[in-house]
Amino acid sequence: MGKDRLADFEESILCAIAALGEDAYGLDIYEKLCEIEDTPNPGSMYVILDRLERKGYVVSGYTLPLPERRGKPKKLYRVKPEGAAALQESFEKSKRKMQAVPKSFWSFVKWPIRFRRYMKEPSEKGDR
Repeated sequence: MGKDRLADFEESILCAIAALGEDAYGLDIYEKLCEIEDTPNPGSMYVILDRLERKGYVVSGYTLPLPERRGKPKKLYRVKPEGAAALQESFEKSKRKMQAVPKSFWSFVKWPIRFRRYMKEPSEKGDR
């Protein structure tokens, strides 16, 4: 893949669209995103969807006007092959990061992490 890496939220949105399959609708994408992210901002989601479309990772299209939506069409999204490749590259990079950390590290780290207390060094004026 090229130089253009996926940001964390971009990756989550691509995952949500991929999980929904073809013709993912914005509200469905947001609901799937809520399963992936803690509290995603729906406004940010649409900004990122536009960015992913400009990058060539997703494509969007409209349905015919629907009577249940008072004659308004739905905008649907689909992951393009370039988006799938970027998502796969991002997953592989995360996997390499996890493999770089030795398993012994996870058992070594005690939660919560506590730091030793150090005494304040005396100042040059002789304060103690």
